[in-house]
Amino acid sequence: MCEENADIKYELIPYDGGIGSKEFDFDKAIYDLNSQIELLSSQADNLDYIVAIASGIACGLLDILWVGEFDLANGRSIASDKVDAFVKKAAEMLEGEKFDDVKSAVKALEKRFPIPSDGNTPDFGGGLQHHLRDFAHHPTIVGLAFSLLTQFTEKSYGTDVNGGFLVVDVPEKSKPFIGKDVPQKILMGTITWFFHLVSDVAGSSSTAGVTGGTGIPGPILALAKEISAIPLFKNIKVDDDMSLSLFLSKLFNGTLMMQRDENGQIIKESIIKFDLRGELGVAVELCKQAVPVIVNECIVRAFYFIRRLAVAMKENSVSCIADMKRIDWNTVKPVNNPTIARMLTVSTGVFTALDVSEAIATQKYWVSINYVGVGRFAVAIGFDVSWGLKARNVKKVRGVYENIKQQTFRKADADIYKRIGADMDIQTDKLGLLSGRWIS
Repeated sequence: MCEENADIKYELIPYDGGIGSKEFDFDKAIYDLNSQIELLSSQADNLDYIVAIASGIACGLLDILWVGEFDLANGRSIASDKVDAFVKKAAEMLEGEKFDDVKSAVKALEKRFPIPSDGNTPDFGGGLQHHLRDFAHHPTIVGLAFSLLTQFTEKSYGTDVNGGFLVVDVPEKSKPFIGKDVPQKILMGTITWFFHLVSDVAGSSSTAGVTGGTGIPGPILALAKEISAIPLFKNIKVDDDMSLSLFLSKLFNGTLMMQRDENGQIIKESIIKFDLRGELGVAVELCKQAVPVIVNECIVRAFYFIRRLAVAMKENSVSCIADMKRIDWNTVKPVNNPTIARMLTVSTGVFTALDVSEAIATQKYWVSINYVGVGRFAVAIGFDVSWGLKARNVKKVRGVYENIKQQTFRKADADIYKRIGADMDIQTDKLGLLSGRWIS
């Protein structure tokens, strides 16, 4: 009997020790995981949602009534004025004299900073296209590389009228613009190249301030043109009858969005060149669109901060500045938490829904959509989903612990019942033997 009890006691030691140890304290682990899930889940209440919706509606109306349509012509006009002012300022700084108009400033810069590839203008399709097709006129790293390469090889690089890569010799009349030694070649391939682009950005001396001239492609269009010369992309079709090269050419000279009147005549105002000034015009319009988006962001985050700060001050009995150290600022700051992520998702969603609905109702579609708002809504969804995924992963871990705990206690109960049953059988057998002996 004592030997059997000793065996039972020996079997129970690992179980008791395991359940009682911190390493296998499933209740504590599950409690900690529940706390973590709560931190990863949105705690927004009705008031938070009401404010988020109201902010989205207010800023959506601000976008509709104040921002209005996406006007590339207006943005390009503003950018063109800024570019002209920049060119005049650069010329005045370098020449040391005052220029009354941008035309004279461009003429002075052209005279002082010539580049050899200008002599290959006919090879690259003439005045309307050579700034796009000649890589040395691109304000990119690739443009700088080809400018230096021209200095060392006496050849110009770009594309032909069909978009194929083209290498041509620099004409004799332009060879004086090539450096005589390595330092001079580097100087003329970088500094002279840069200020020549400054002169070209506002057009040539004959067109600057009048028609705006050809200008130079912006970084985005220049990069697209450089990529289009790669054999892998050369044969890409934008439309059934339009190659990528032709599409970029039309975009650069403004004929892509060109419209005609009922008599078939070109509407001059519809020709909007997408050169560097065009890309800057897009930036101007996007900055204008960003205003209501930023206002919406500020309203939601400010409300979250003020409300949580007031609650924290009340809970911690803050009565003076010194008491502010009692506040847990991680629960107050309006960043990096699932609640503010959910509020921003709601507010930007309402903003975008109102904006898109207005675009559809007025049938203005693409020109009336706030693209900055759409982008911010997509980012908000991404953050909100990421918090949800984190909470889901922790819930999976909690489920594993709960399952282990359940299985552990089931096994423990089964072992206990098994031992009790075995002990009762032993006692019954002994009583039966004793009883038999007594009867006999």
